[in-house]
Amino acid sequence: MPRVLCVLKVELIRVLDITSPDALTKVGLSTESIGDPNRASCQAVGEAAYRLGFEGILAPSAASDGINLAIYPLNLASPLSSIAQAGAISWATIKDLRGNLP
Repeated sequence: MPRVLCVLKVELIRVLDITSPDALTKVGLSTESIGDPNRASCQAVGEAAYRLGFEGILAPSAASDGINLAIYPLNLASPLSSIAQAGAISWATIKDLRGNLP
């Protein structure tokens, strides 16, 4: 199944960073709750970040050891904040991505 990976250049001013265990605890989450099939607690944190005006949230991935950036485009309030496509890579398997990432 072909896929396209979009590469974005992102400049955000107000991002909630919950990548550390301490930060997760402060928002009522844990490394275990990130991978919980019941996503209600994670969604509640995301909803709160959106309502508080954050432009995005940086969080541990539930699927791997990576980090995800969820962007709230409607919250981009600063003229210094921007999202632009910097490229795109078509791929069918993970092997296709190796050596092609910016």
